[in-house]
Amino acid sequence: ALLEVNPPRKQFLPYFTEGYALGDSMLSEAPACFVRGYQHGNRLLVIVLNDGRGGRTIDLKSSLSLWLPVAQRYRQKYYDSTGAIKDEATLNSSDWTGKTQSLAALELAFFEIEAL
Repeated sequence: ALLEVNPPRKQFLPYFTEGYALGDSMLSEAPACFVRGYQHGNRLLVIVLNDGRGGRTIDLKSSLSLWLPVAQRYRQKYYDSTGAIKDEATLNSSDWTGKTQSLAALELAFFEIEAL
């Protein structure tokens, strides 16, 4: 487990050392899994852990304007458990809805959202 989380830890280290831990308070609805968020400058990192027994996708919602500078556009990057980018999108609203790819039990995913 430690070998698996080491690359993303290094990749997202500024969130942990210079950012603010938000827990799951940045979500608009209670998550159906283990979620932790960190805010660093104009960026938000959302870490998702499927703590269930089987594979599933996980839906998340947040009002980004409560946690990030108000912007007309936001960039969302989605990373798998190794920290490899899997998807990138531009959002035109601060009402964010994120959906993970299918996560196996105890698999991680990361969303990085930036106010542009």
